[in-house]
Amino acid sequence: MLRSLAGPDAAAAGGAKGAMMAAITRRGFLGGAIAAGGALLLPGSANAEDKASFSFVHVTDTHIQPELGATEGVHKAFQSIRSLPRKPSFGLVGGDLVMDAALVPHSRADQVYDLWKQEADLLGLPLHYSIGNHDLYGLKVDGKPATDDPDYGKTLWKKRTGAERTYKHFDHQGWRFVTLDSVGTLLSTCGKAISTTSS
Repeated sequence: MLRSLAGPDAAAAGGAKGAMMAAITRRGFLGGAIAAGGALLLPGSANAEDKASFSFVHVTDTHIQPELGATEGVHKAFQSIRSLPRKPSFGLVGGDLVMDAALVPHSRADQVYDLWKQEADLLGLPLHYSIGNHDLYGLKVDGKPATDDPDYGKTLWKKRTGAERTYKHFDHQGWRFVTLDSVGTLLSTCGKAISTTSS
């Protein structure tokens, strides 16, 4: 049996010195040893395969629109990214690029997506996208879903981001990145922000 510096049996071990000791079971010791051995294989450890380092940025919830200084805010944020001492290898975009394309006519959806493209092009990085609930188009336009519009739902987002699907994976220098789609196309499933503004 091995002893640890703390635990429920510490007081029973006797005195102040005993209060710092407790039994460790063989199973607990072996589990800890396996975990410690596994940690040596993690990236960044001394024994890990030497890989070239890289960085990336995560951009999310820009909610770009011409109002409320949103475009200027995105511009400043992207300017900060461009001025980093080491250029990131790519950007992960977590969704909600635009503000409420779901509830506006196509012309307004095009306007906010144009603003996103204008700023994203200036970023000068490959971008990998996840869709957000505000990125959907036509869930409620003029009081009803625009299901007859070919850009309805997630289609406009795919066209504007160049994505083939709303989820994907890609590899970069031995690391796998996965983007997911957790957004439904029913107004009631797209989150409180959209459903409360639709009434």
